[in-house]
Amino acid sequence: MKRALLLGAVLASLASAALAATGINISNQSSVDIDHLYTSAPGKKAWSADLLAGVDSIERGKSATVAKLQPGTYDLQLVDDDDGGKPCVVPNVKVKAGATLKLTKKMTAVCN
Repeated sequence: MKRALLLGAVLASLASAALAATGINISNQSSVDIDHLYTSAPGKKAWSADLLAGVDSIERGKSATVAKLQPGTYDLQLVDDDDGGKPCVVPNVKVKAGATLKLTKKMTAVCN
């Protein structure tokens, strides 16, 4: 019985790690293209490196998996190069493992 419980715990841990290692799928249903994406702990304004560095942007109406984005709660800074590179901050976004993060027009209304 103890072996079964231990094996179950190990498998659950491995499955969780595998989900986190694949990144998070983002569905860009917003009003901006996302050429650069940064994260910060909510309210801290200590921005990460560009999570889209070296990969394609996420255009409006498109989806992509961001390998460097992990589950957590963040302020997201989105930058659309076509909009003069003006950053748009979307506060307190909950990113869940195994779920698609939908960025909506309502969430990015502050960007316009």
